[in-house]
Amino acid sequence: MNILRRLLSILAPPETPYAGMIVAAEAIRCVQCGICGYSCPMNIDVRFYARQGLLVTDTRCILCGNCVEKCPRGTLFFIPRPEGAAARPMPSPDRAVLYL
Repeated sequence: MNILRRLLSILAPPETPYAGMIVAAEAIRCVQCGICGYSCPMNIDVRFYARQGLLVTDTRCILCGNCVEKCPRGTLFFIPRPEGAAARPMPSPDRAVLYL
């Protein structure tokens, strides 16, 4: 039983104090330094969201808070997740969309 418990603790996602939250941005404060994206362990281009003042709705976000903590301008912050925020994630900024 102990082996199973240890295995589950390894495979379980890390606990985060930000459960039920989402990263938001105040675009006017963003200077596009990119520190937020470099700090992201999931390699999310957080700057893409920050410079436009968008919620970071990328499904890879694990709510670790690195981007919020490292932002030198206080552009990023946590807010309670709005209804439907996870239902329609933003397309990944590393994928181009061509509209004809």
